[in-house]
Amino acid sequence: MSHLRRSHIGRSAGLCLAGLLASSPAAIADSDKGVLVRLETGGAAVDSPVVVTLTPEAGDPIELTLLDDGNPPDVTAGDGVWSAAVLTEQDAFDVRLSLGDGAALTGGEVRWDPDQIGARDLVIRLDGDQI
Repeated sequence: MSHLRRSHIGRSAGLCLAGLLASSPAAIADSDKGVLVRLETGGAAVDSPVVVTLTPEAGDPIELTLLDDGNPPDVTAGDGVWSAAVLTEQDAFDVRLSLGDGAALTGGEVRWDPDQIGARDLVIRLDGDQI
């Protein structure tokens, strides 16, 4: 069973996301869409690095290193919620999670309405050896 959840997190959050990513090498300067990715571990310890790969239908995969350090876009250090964000015009991705212990987990596809502008939220839940 896939534990992926997607949602629209609002225009004000999108503006905040755009501000956070303005200096990121992964940011696309003219993009008005972003993805905020969070991994919820449910209290399970995970080894870093925690990397999510978003593979679009067309174009290059996007690799995001998620952090649990309390720096934006992460909220609270050490709470078991790992976060990263990216600006991208892509609306559909295959999701893969790689953990520092060598575990590689496939989460399937996530898709948003192409007319949606602003930030999009992707929550991945770790459940044992599945997402």
